[in-house]
Amino acid sequence: MAESSSVFPECAPIDCDSLNPALPKYDLRDRAKLGLLDLWLNLLTGKQTRGRPIDLPALTSAKTVGDALSQLELTVCAPLATRGDLGNAIDLTNSLNNGVDDLELASTQSMVSLRPSSTTTITLGLVNMSSGSRNYSVTASGPWGVQLSTTQVNGLISGDVATLTATITTPGDQRTPLAFMQFVATDTVSPGNLTRDLTIAFKLAPATSSSQDPTVKRLKTN
Repeated sequence: MAESSSVFPECAPIDCDSLNPALPKYDLRDRAKLGLLDLWLNLLTGKQTRGRPIDLPALTSAKTVGDALSQLELTVCAPLATRGDLGNAIDLTNSLNNGVDDLELASTQSMVSLRPSSTTTITLGLVNMSSGSRNYSVTASGPWGVQLSTTQVNGLISGDVATLTATITTPGDQRTPLAFMQFVATDTVSPGNLTRDLTIAFKLAPATSSSQDPTVKRLKTN
């Protein structure tokens, strides 16, 4: 293998030694380097994506894999990084690299405007990003009425997308002009029941007034 690659930082070159499983067990910097290289390989092979949201408050304030990657590179490349910093980097790479069996729940709409006493149907996409077939349960909740086309997606193979619809019914009054509806997909096969949630805002548009403009009425009278 080459001594280094342009996609890896110089302080963590990819070579046969760095990938050798016989690395010293208690060498935290080498272990952190190995975790960083694992993460880069997962990104290069598509098992991870830079923009994927993460929520690991005990390990990082980063909100995406890409932000966490930048933090990890700074830690691994810092000559004065403490054992605590390196230990946290190891835990963070372990969390990111072990989380490649994943799913995504998405919609093309984040805000929907509706009239009172009306219904609308939106489309949701459920993506199996794991390496094997998965079963998912789907739920919907919120202050307005919502009906899913299905609450169970079974046997979705790796890389496939299941489409489902949600029909939302608005109230007849405007006492709740803005409603946030939450949709949750749960992987019932993976250990720990991995979940992804999606929130969409639904806004009531003002009702159309049936009264005439008084200026128009005066013009007609004159």
